Amino acid sequence: MINADWDSIWRGKGIRKYLPQRFTYGYLASWECDLFLIILKFLPERGKVLSDGCGRGLIDYWLARVWGAEVHLLDSSKYCLQKVHRSFGSTNHYTYCHDALKLPFHSDTFDIVWNEGVWEHFTEEEIYRGVREMGRVCKRNGYIVVDVPYSKCKPYILAKKWLEDNNYWIYGYEEAKSTMKPYFLKAGLEVIDEYPIGSEQTCRNYINMIPDNSARNVLLKNLSEEDFNVYPHLVTIGRPLLK
Repeated sequence: MINADWDSIWRGKGIRKYLPQRFTYGYLASWECDLFLIILKFLPERGKVLSDGCGRGLIDYWLARVWGAEVHLLDSSKYCLQKVHRSFGSTNHYTYCHDALKLPFHSDTFDIVWNEGVWEHFTEEEIYRGVREMGRVCKRNGYIVVDVPYSKCKPYILAKKWLEDNNYWIYGYEEAKSTMKPYFLKAGLEVIDEYPIGSEQTCRNYINMIPDNSARNVLLKNLSEEDFNVYPHLVTIGRPLLK
């Protein structure tokens, strides 16, 4: 398995001096807005959120700014967290550079434990361990929300294959999923719902990652209009089983 160098990715793959030292927290794309609203649905006002593999923390920023959430941001990339910390500024937040497979928190701590774009980079056994940890640190009446790439989204699958075959893929091992339910159930979590989110444009954004115009056109000819209605983000919502 080839793992990505996330510090290098967040630095810009060798062009760090040309990149801003802060993330820009602007509007939410369609799937990001969907996730934001899903989390808000289950989050009590000023509730406690763990972003388990936070990346740039865009959704978490707006949860803190709009809803007053107490946001805890965990990631394995120290550089990413430094950049997130600068970007949040005075917006209340806490950061942790740590492994997602053994969370440094007491059980029953957070109202929402969530992540996006994380578990597709791990092995099967590691996903089970990681989801179990999410459930452990979630309050008994809290919720777990996970977003991974959807294996039935053809635009995403074809674009990723072209990028991998042509050495443009920088994100290391990444395996899309058709469902996350078995991981939740094995971790002792009740599955509330699961469905794909995004938009036609979300699908096209993956196609647009291909830098070659002719390659993009060839790929588009292999896609139907219906293919763009199967969105690339699969969200699974669960909660700890009440004892």
